[in-house]
Amino acid sequence: MKYIITVVSILIALSANAQMDSLNMESFSKYFQINMGLSYGNMNGKVSKFTKHGGSFDMSFADGRGKHIYGFNMNILLSNKLKEFSIPAGYEHYDNPATVFFGLFYGQTFGNQHKSHFQGVIGLNYGWLLHKKQDQDIGGYHGIVPQIEFSRSIRIGKTNYSDYQYTSQYTPMRYDPSLSNKFIDIFVGYKQLFLNNAEGKGGLLSIGIRYKLNKYSINKNTMN
Repeated sequence: MKYIITVVSILIALSANAQMDSLNMESFSKYFQINMGLSYGNMNGKVSKFTKHGGSFDMSFADGRGKHIYGFNMNILLSNKLKEFSIPAGYEHYDNPATVFFGLFYGQTFGNQHKSHFQGVIGLNYGWLLHKKQDQDIGGYHGIVPQIEFSRSIRIGKTNYSDYQYTSQYTPMRYDPSLSNKFIDIFVGYKQLFLNNAEGKGGLLSIGIRYKLNKYSINKNTMN
């Protein structure tokens, strides 16, 4: 019985490898991307007199077409307090101000997106520097925050192949193969803070590492 199971396992593995070898990788040019990671941020400009540096949790979701990628990102930075911001009477200061960013970005891949590659990104965010509170009411400075980022994506592990076939009551059997790759991203980025108070204006330089998952599907326009 063990012998039969071993032989079947080998045949399945050989079949999967044969399928991978026969695939046109260029046809898998559509992909969905998930990023999660941590970064260190250092403030400069006027805002750095009040809060200087801290750690950030970063997350993004994106849709790729060939070398182009579009998506949504969110970052939460917790930083130290050097000096108290100006606040209205009745409010209290946060010991560690939090800065929240969320926005849209466009990126370009340099190299093969299935393998280790470089990526450049520009984006536009809305930022909110939370530094005051009164009971359940929180507040701070807010405004537009453009960004630029450059990253090196290093592929880890092997390409995973899924040969998924499905049907329904109203459609015939369909063949829907997909690939997935995992990466470690090392990145450096810069955000310019155009917040609605002079105390919140300046820049944020970030460097970090994150986990990236790309799941590819076939772009019908590139199939032979």
